[in-house]
Amino acid sequence: MKKFLSFTLIGVLFNMAFSAFAAPKSSSTVKFLKGNISEKTQAVREASGEEGIVLSTKALEFALENKVYLGSDRELEGLVVSAILSIPDELFSDTQKSERFLNQFLEVFKSFSDSSTVQIAVLKKILLIKDKSDLRVFTALLNSYIQNANPNSDASVIKAVLEALEEIGNRESFVILYNHWNNKRFSAFSADIEKALISLSAISSNEIIQIIQSKDIAQICKVFALAQKNPKISKNLLCEISEISLSETILLVDSSSKFTSEVDVLQNQCLTILEENKWTRASTIAIEYLHYCKRMFDNGVIKEEYFARVITSMSEISPIESVNQLCALLEEFNSRKEKEEKVSETAVMAIINTLGAIGNKSAFDYLLAVTYLSYPDDVLSAAREALAGLRWQ
Repeated sequence: MKKFLSFTLIGVLFNMAFSAFAAPKSSSTVKFLKGNISEKTQAVREASGEEGIVLSTKALEFALENKVYLGSDRELEGLVVSAILSIPDELFSDTQKSERFLNQFLEVFKSFSDSSTVQIAVLKKILLIKDKSDLRVFTALLNSYIQNANPNSDASVIKAVLEALEEIGNRESFVILYNHWNNKRFSAFSADIEKALISLSAISSNEIIQIIQSKDIAQICKVFALAQKNPKISKNLLCEISEISLSETILLVDSSSKFTSEVDVLQNQCLTILEENKWTRASTIAIEYLHYCKRMFDNGVIKEEYFARVITSMSEISPIESVNQLCALLEEFNSRKEKEEKVSETAVMAIINTLGAIGNKSAFDYLLAVTYLSYPDDVLSAAREALAGLRWQ
């Protein structure tokens, strides 16, 4: 019985030894360690799971260590790209592992500055993991890159950097890109830069406001247009930008000669945004704009239809503070009518309807005065209707 057990044990041990001896030694790890660069690349592609992660790490380490000796080498670049693409995106949810690979990516991006293929591969990977990792260090690298970029260098890399900053950029990115947007040397990238700026405008409120307050009409119009194109920008920020833009243009356009079609469009858009959002915080600015438009109307710069629209907007933007201003304006028109001077009936109708919509009893005497003058029947009818709607409590 003992001899039988001994023979059995010897047989088991022999089989185990034979199995170990017969096990294939051509694993991906062995291929990577013993192979040339091409074989290392193949090993990285074939490996999976934990082995794949280990080999990707070793591949990046190998590339960074030997880049200085091999210089611009296609096979080395292929190894790096394979390693980058082989790293699972899910791995970057692990802070420790993510930090290790991101540091490698930073070094790869800098060391392989002569390879657009490698740099673009890094940037593509960064976009894939943007929601899984803290990319602030990488954003800083790209800010530095684009700030010092030569616009005559590889356009594909610059475009890829702009695409990345569109997604992971910060307020510093906005400033750098805005300066490039105004630089003719970067005109070839204007559309790409604008796209990134639109995306970053939602997080760059202070920077946008500083530009608006730069006393430059052209810049105000440009940055306002950017903010308007971003559907993700908050209504509050858009209203704040509109309020400040309207205020600045009132101050800057102090004469008819400075009133351009660009300013006209900008002010119209600002007013629309403030009115649609009932932005009563802009009440003071709205009244200033009312007086500004009155001057422009008297000088024949703006049409009576637009002036009437500005008047009407007071019921939404400045329903309390504007009442006295509107009453004073109606009194002026009534005085002209009494003297049989030419009066804009469109503007008068707008004042009457707006005072009626607000319903403040302070307007009673001025509306009543309209009914004693030789206005057309529709104006007289509107005045009586507005009178009937005034609130006395």
